[in-house]
Amino acid sequence: MKFIETQALHAWLDKLAQEVTLIAPTAVGPEKKAPGSRNPAAQGQQVFYRAVSDSSQIAWDFTRTVISAREHFMPKTETLFTIETGPDGETVLHETKLERPRVIFGIRPCDARGLRVLDAVMLEQEPADVYYAERRRNTTLVGLSCPQMWEDCFCTSVGGAPNASDDVDILLTQVEGGCAVQIVTAKGEELATGMDLQEVEGLELPQPKLNDQFETPTEQQWLASFNDVYWQRVGDRCLSCRICTYVCPTCRCFDVRDETVVTPTGERIVRRVRAWDSCQSVNYRVHAGGHNPRANLEQRLRNRFYCKFHYVPVDYDVAGCVGCGRCVTACPVNIDIREVLQDLARRELA
Repeated sequence: MKFIETQALHAWLDKLAQEVTLIAPTAVGPEKKAPGSRNPAAQGQQVFYRAVSDSSQIAWDFTRTVISAREHFMPKTETLFTIETGPDGETVLHETKLERPRVIFGIRPCDARGLRVLDAVMLEQEPADVYYAERRRNTTLVGLSCPQMWEDCFCTSVGGAPNASDDVDILLTQVEGGCAVQIVTAKGEELATGMDLQEVEGLELPQPKLNDQFETPTEQQWLASFNDVYWQRVGDRCLSCRICTYVCPTCRCFDVRDETVVTPTGERIVRRVRAWDSCQSVNYRVHAGGHNPRANLEQRLRNRFYCKFHYVPVDYDVAGCVGCGRCVTACPVNIDIREVLQDLARRELA
């Protein structure tokens, strides 16, 4: 097991920020006085993955970010390309590309696992999404183990763990005086060449405190529950606010539109823009002829659950939920994904 002292880790991050785009958990919002606590939540702040210029801007004592790292691979809104046509009719196309490599530092294991789901959907089918692929290829993930499962977390019930290293290039675990360092991939090995690592024998890693694990529905239970009245009862509470999909690490629905601007000099500029969409939106599945196959709340809510726990696992052999609990925390009407899963898992097959 390798070890890096806190001071050396900060020095490495400061140097890294000058060489690549360094993205890390960052506290946002006005700081309030909370004696004896470094936790941004106790200070009335929220934490997001944001680009930082040095290690002093990184939040260390945090639970999870408000939005997952997905926004750095599928931005909320992005210009895919721009077409400029001059007065003389000459047309030039400009593609959007990353300016330099990126490192996402401090990503939680559940958010890294969410990228595994996005990889399956965005890259493993043809044609692969070239914009997502470029960001993925040029980004190295340095994970930070969770010291415990937070109140709404259930990662162990869907195959994850607070200290899982499967989906990061390097995993750090905070210990006294610094961090234990686990190098996972060749990309992580290359990045770690700049770290002042020490060889430590017998270093014991703290075991994260776990929440109770629960059973999730089987494939047969999902198939048997599709037309159950249960979805109407749960759907009666849903507002179609879509916040559950916006905070989710694995949702990937998007809309594409073209925006046209004509400049005073006669240039015509067309931007193709992609933006997050949601299967919980009323008009998401409306056909060109006006038919809406999911016009009712319960149909849209049911689709969200089936997408994550039946469609994605069957089509891509990966669970579509990572158990981060963000949707539980964010839902304004307290629809709890854990309760739904346990309700369906307890149902007896006819």
